[in-house]
Amino acid sequence: MCYVRVTSDKQVYAKLTVSNLETSDALTAAHIHKGAAGVNGGVLLGIYGAGSEFGTTKILSIDDATLTSLTNDAIYVYAHSTAKLGGIVRGQIR
Repeated sequence: MCYVRVTSDKQVYAKLTVSNLETSDALTAAHIHKGAAGVNGGVLLGIYGAGSEFGTTKILSIDDATLTSLTNDAIYVYAHSTAKLGGIVRGQIR
């Protein structure tokens, strides 16, 4: 499950959970990337930098350029793990 809310006062509220991981796998990071469905893009905003942060609500301050990208561009969220460094799950936001 992923929840992302962007406010006009340049705050991002984000929460991401991933279930059914293999017992030998561990979550490591999550980011919001720019890119249309099926297209890989660069990281726009880091959500989690450690596996222990998954499931918590993060409140992130962003600049004007990031706000514009989050509200106008094609974006997706990507979670990474020790077994799938390139990404274990991707969810298109827009």
